[in-house]
Amino acid sequence: MIVPAIVQAILDKQDLPVHSGALKALTPERVILSLNTSLDTPLPVNIDELPLYLYNSDTEPYSPFVTLTLPDQRVSGDTPAIITNQTVSVTNQTELVRWFNRVFTQDEVELSVRADPTIHLGELTSTPHLDKTIKLPGLNNLNGFGITDLTVMLPPKDGKNIKGTLNLPNSGVLTLEIGNLTLNLLSGKIRLGEITIYDLALPPGNNSCAFDGMLFLDTLGPNLATILADQAGPLGRGVIELNATGNAT
Repeated sequence: MIVPAIVQAILDKQDLPVHSGALKALTPERVILSLNTSLDTPLPVNIDELPLYLYNSDTEPYSPFVTLTLPDQRVSGDTPAIITNQTVSVTNQTELVRWFNRVFTQDEVELSVRADPTIHLGELTSTPHLDKTIKLPGLNNLNGFGITDLTVMLPPKDGKNIKGTLNLPNSGVLTLEIGNLTLNLLSGKIRLGEITIYDLALPPGNNSCAFDGMLFLDTLGPNLATILADQAGPLGRGVIELNATGNAT
């Protein structure tokens, strides 16, 4: 009984820090995930191939949204534990979207992991239980997002009348590949247009992304007085202030 208790105590102390990672959406049912974490043991052990169930700890009942498989490996001291480009099925879309929303809106996001590893310490085998909630940096509502240049095209070209470049900051550690992203542009509550960024990939740091879209000129005219009132403060600073909300990915 002593050895299993020791192994469980070592497992309970694992921080599972997320050094880096990537998420690429293929379809609503399948994603490609990479994860770079580490394990730290005072005694050298061998761990069999291990399913890791990712879930939101505040959801009842327990509902994992994806399962990653950590390859079998020997762990001695601080040892990298790396999963690279693993294609997985989404087992609960609602929970994955819920977690993904938190990644975008929070400056620090929780991710819970369950697993039942088989650990070999010499000739002895133990099967402890892992249930850990880890924290990783989020995108903090894309703080620093902004249009860096904008061109109005009249007449429109290919059904688009605006194009430009915007800065999309990723303050997290995960590279996010989410395909085409369409955003609404609003002044106050008035929807003035929409823009699309194509094949969006967001590595950590600031990202310069090209976009095109439509400025709704038929909306601009009738609502000009309201828009100018909404923009009174920003115009006094020599800028226009627009809100961007998600439309589709």
